[in-house]
Amino acid sequence: MDLIQFQQNLLNIDIWELLRPILQDHFADIEELNRKQLSEGEKADNSAMPDYKSNVYADFKERFVPTYQIYPTTDLRYTGDFYKAIKAQFSTYGISIESFDGKAAELEAKYGSGIYGLTTESLELFTKKLIDPLIKSIHDAIFKN
Repeated sequence: MDLIQFQQNLLNIDIWELLRPILQDHFADIEELNRKQLSEGEKADNSAMPDYKSNVYADFKERFVPTYQIYPTTDLRYTGDFYKAIKAQFSTYGISIESFDGKAAELEAKYGSGIYGLTTESLELFTKKLIDPLIKSIHDAIFKN
């Protein structure tokens, strides 16, 4: 490859085109990070979910949900169906996260849309997973032909 071709390849790089398939390959990581946050009682804006209002229900959670003793706040987990139905996908404005469980609308109305998304800490963990694949993708784009 000559210097002119190298320069042309650099100029033709579309980062979004390179990043989109990498992001899609890591949607499961986004979903898992969102589930982990919820299990720890955290919203995407780094605020805490409220504590349970019912002591009876809080006692129930303490006996049957292992993480409750560590994080005694609302975790939106009862049967696990809401968590299992959390999906990341591309939307008009980037990546969206939502749950396709029947209780999702009720939980969103009660706790806000902040139940979906990544905290600053989760976003940092996630972006670290993208660095190596993105560097490889940029390298391959530069050195094609």
